[in-house]
Amino acid sequence: MSETQTPSNSTSEKRTRTAAAKVTDPNNIGDIELSDHQRARNEAEGTKRKADNANQNHQSKKKCSKPAAVSATTTPATNSADSTIIKSAIIDLDMISDSEVEDEPKLSPTRDIEYFFDKVTVCGKVKKKCRICKKDLVPDVTTCRRHMQSNHGGRYRNWAAGNNFLSMLPADTVARRKEKEDTQSTLDGHVQSLPPKETVVPYSDALFLEAAIEWLAETNQPADAIHHPKFQNMINIAARATEGVKIPGRKATQRAIIDLFKKNITSLRQWLLSDAVKGTISITCDAWQVGNGDAYFAVTGHWIEEKSGGEWKLEGALLGFTQMSSSHNGIALGCALFRILRRFKILGWVTCDNASNNGTMLHTLGYLVNSHHSRQGMKKWDHVNRHIRCLAHIINLATQALISAHSKASHYDPQSPISHEPNLDAMECDVLGLVRAIVVKVRSSAKRKQAFLDLQLRTNGKALQLLLDMVVCWSSMYTMLHRAEALKAFIKTFIYELSREEKDLTKRRKLDALSLSEQEWIEVDTFIDLLAPADKAQQAFSSEHDPTLHNALPALEKLHNQSTSNLRKQCKQVPTNLKAIITRHQIPMLLDPNQKMAYIKANWSEEEYKKAVVFTEQIFEAHYADINQIASANTLQRAKLTKSNSTLLREVSDDEDDHGPMTQTRESAGNPIKIEPWRSEFNLYLSTIDVVPEGMSIVKWWGSWTSTYPTWSSLARDYLAIMGSLVSSERAFSGGGIVILKCRNRLKSDLVEALQFLKCLIKRNLIFREHATSKTEYRLEEEDIADEVEICEEQQELVRDSTYIDI
Repeated sequence: MSETQTPSNSTSEKRTRTAAAKVTDPNNIGDIELSDHQRARNEAEGTKRKADNANQNHQSKKKCSKPAAVSATTTPATNSADSTIIKSAIIDLDMISDSEVEDEPKLSPTRDIEYFFDKVTVCGKVKKKCRICKKDLVPDVTTCRRHMQSNHGGRYRNWAAGNNFLSMLPADTVARRKEKEDTQSTLDGHVQSLPPKETVVPYSDALFLEAAIEWLAETNQPADAIHHPKFQNMINIAARATEGVKIPGRKATQRAIIDLFKKNITSLRQWLLSDAVKGTISITCDAWQVGNGDAYFAVTGHWIEEKSGGEWKLEGALLGFTQMSSSHNGIALGCALFRILRRFKILGWVTCDNASNNGTMLHTLGYLVNSHHSRQGMKKWDHVNRHIRCLAHIINLATQALISAHSKASHYDPQSPISHEPNLDAMECDVLGLVRAIVVKVRSSAKRKQAFLDLQLRTNGKALQLLLDMVVCWSSMYTMLHRAEALKAFIKTFIYELSREEKDLTKRRKLDALSLSEQEWIEVDTFIDLLAPADKAQQAFSSEHDPTLHNALPALEKLHNQSTSNLRKQCKQVPTNLKAIITRHQIPMLLDPNQKMAYIKANWSEEEYKKAVVFTEQIFEAHYADINQIASANTLQRAKLTKSNSTLLREVSDDEDDHGPMTQTRESAGNPIKIEPWRSEFNLYLSTIDVVPEGMSIVKWWGSWTSTYPTWSSLARDYLAIMGSLVSSERAFSGGGIVILKCRNRLKSDLVEALQFLKCLIKRNLIFREHATSKTEYRLEEEDIADEVEICEEQQELVRDSTYIDI
């Protein structure tokens, strides 16, 4: 039995095997342990540790109650229990978190403020009072430390060193930060990023067209922008690049625009002062307000330029596009105009409209010009005779007066949609107001405009839309009436259909009242005849590439005569401001070789004709004296008129009256003829039949006759460049409206002026590719700065001058 029991006893003494997958067993500590296993094992160890702690407390109480003999005898038995308790205590200490251990007390980061300052209350406000200088400061840490740095820096640093406190003075903080940046080692200077690998896409027409369309769509360009010569030139230049194209940034582009503007200003000024431009440079100026509220003052210059071989050409350019930050009073406009004219060293005739502030503007300009030190001893500039009133504006005033005599209805105002409707209950029908109301009804919505076009397409192969007149356009009323008269049959049908669709009886009666009778359409035709001369007259002054002032007197007199005749037929009162005959317009008319004095002699009275001759002789004699540098205009020279000259004058003269004021008279035989030195050329031109060939401009004709008529040619240089209207200024404003948009409201005034100036030069092919030298530009820039300072001083003196009563 003993032998059989031995194996069983040996088997029971073997180590019990545990399953590795049993997660609740704390002995499961393999090399690879899942997170779930680890969490389970930690929970099991925590439960066992709590039980051991409870058992340890119980055992300690029992030991204290047992006698010493018993404890001594049980020592071997309790060693294992003590070791277990020690191990569990060690584990408990390891498992205690940092939060369960009490930290050492931290020192306040503002100990310096607490040491040097006391908290006090002054007038109900909390202050910091310095213990050293007893000064009250705001309770701000930074302010207090700045005070210590400025007044008690040494005591502060001594205290910080003695109390193991890092100095928080601003200077010390900046020094530590800089030292840290200097000592920090980086690889920025040694490591370079690899350039991105460039993928070159082969060129194809389809790919270029796609890229161009994307550019058009993204930048809101018109569809024909890719066909513009300047865009094609830019593409051709970029195509010749061998190492890629460097695209400048926004600021670099703006600097380049300003630099190019300054260089072309300098070059244009030198060109205007050169021998190529010998005549007077005429000026047009006007003020304009943008939709965003900014105001600009545009000044254009016009001159006759002499090309090689005696070829003359009328040129013009935008000289200034200045932003007006002040009100549009005469003094401000005069100072702005003086500054622009002084920039180019020019002075001539000035064309502007009839606004009252323009008279003050020219008065101010004359005051600044004549009082300038550079004109000491020179003839004063007469601002009254140098003022050319815009003829298109005069025609507009006359036309508006004519319209107001027939219609009391106001123009269409979107803010007040019914203010333009005429009084339908009046005794006399307002025909012009009815036509304007009809046009507004047709154009009041997209549906009605399309219905009016569809009505025309049902009977005609083409359709026209009615045009609305505007108060600022002198020919808009004529255009509106002319278009309405051509479409009167469709207007009648449209008004009828529109009234039948209206369910409100009151509105239907108003629509029926807008229909014009046959007699009223006859009145419309009569008024079209009244406005036709005004429309033709304003078209005669709408060119800036050809002289226009020589057409002034014939156009205005024709307008006056026709309007007077037509108005008398209707027994209406003639507007007095239609009569605008100005003597200074005679010289440009005489410089037209096709008419000369023929119009004046045929249409003016004998007395007016003689006055015109005397006036022309005075102008010619003074001009002859100027170009020939004669001291006195009354100096007479004795000369004999050769037989050949007298014969020539008789053969080419178209005036058989030898007793006229411009013909030379022969004295008795043997006595010499007394003649002024200028009269031979004067009579030669006026008595000769000259014809300008078809297709040749007057300016070009005078360029070819300079040697024959030197004095008359000099007058042509001065007078034919005078603009009869403000067309050039209005076009500058139209271009400015394209540049100054709502999406470009951050454009500064200097960049706007540079863009407008360069755009004008490019369009007229006046851009200067070769600029002046840097030395010349620097000298001129210094002169400009000195001029600006002097202008500011003169403007301040002008404002303080109490004797300047007229302004």
